[in-house]
Amino acid sequence: MNAPEQFHMDLIGDLKILYNSSLMELGYPDQINDDVETLGMKFANALRRRLQVKPRRFREPKIMSIPTEVSAGYYAFVKKVERGDDLSPHLSTRIEDAGYNDPLLNSFNIFHFHLGEELHPQKANFVKRTRVLLFAMVTDSDFYALEILPHDHPDAFFRQEFIDVLHENWSSELKHLQYVGATCAEPRPSNKDFKLLRDNGINTFLRSMDGTIYKGGFGVTSAGGKSKHFGVRAVGDAVKIVKSVNSLESLIRAKFSTLDDFLHRNGGCTPYKFSLVILNNEPVVLETSSGFMFRRGFQKVDASVEEKLVMWRS
Repeated sequence: MNAPEQFHMDLIGDLKILYNSSLMELGYPDQINDDVETLGMKFANALRRRLQVKPRRFREPKIMSIPTEVSAGYYAFVKKVERGDDLSPHLSTRIEDAGYNDPLLNSFNIFHFHLGEELHPQKANFVKRTRVLLFAMVTDSDFYALEILPHDHPDAFFRQEFIDVLHENWSSELKHLQYVGATCAEPRPSNKDFKLLRDNGINTFLRSMDGTIYKGGFGVTSAGGKSKHFGVRAVGDAVKIVKSVNSLESLIRAKFSTLDDFLHRNGGCTPYKFSLVILNNEPVVLETSSGFMFRRGFQKVDASVEEKLVMWRS
């Protein structure tokens, strides 16, 4: 058998379509003309900048100054966090740009929120912008409020003092973010110097004033190249998935004779059509005539018919 005549397969093309359709489901425009890695970076970046809608404990530091002008908005926002409301309307309007690099989030894992109570006059999906912002680290279960600062504060978006607030208030809860037992006696760079390093794509860890060092994935600046624009995590996720999909396609082409025999014995008919689907956030290959799905090593995926076409987010 001539393998190319017996099957149709373009897994990278499928991945592009999945990325693009997933971005469109999030409200972004059609970007199918982007290359697959760029689409993947935009998708990972967009997901990272959006918070899952779920209740969280609102954690306030021992010292918290709440300006009178946003007091009502602040306490209304606290209730939204605890109820599990969608917090997207309080985020930057730049969330509408899938390719926007949020340097504070990518470097510090810290979000910033507007505390308006009314709707934005021009953008109905957002609350009215406020002069001051609430800065916070958000996990699946907790919302760690850090400080409320003016938007134009000289170092609001590269302020290492955020780490001090986290460390002083919740150090015991955040040991998984630290290199336990590792400290640095050298003085940390000034906020201005930290920004200079970050703007030039130079990696550096964050550390508290007592020298405790925080791990990569939390306190690592965006590196150079594409990750300077999308963030280290978004680039890493996209590259990993593209490599995995390329590997799957190469494996199927190399082992087609074995697969042909298996599929022929299990109800498949030529020409076989191999398509990429995402099941539980893992890329797998669906052969449509037989209904079998395969992952690396050609292990059959145990899934019901309904589960077979889950596309991206489980």
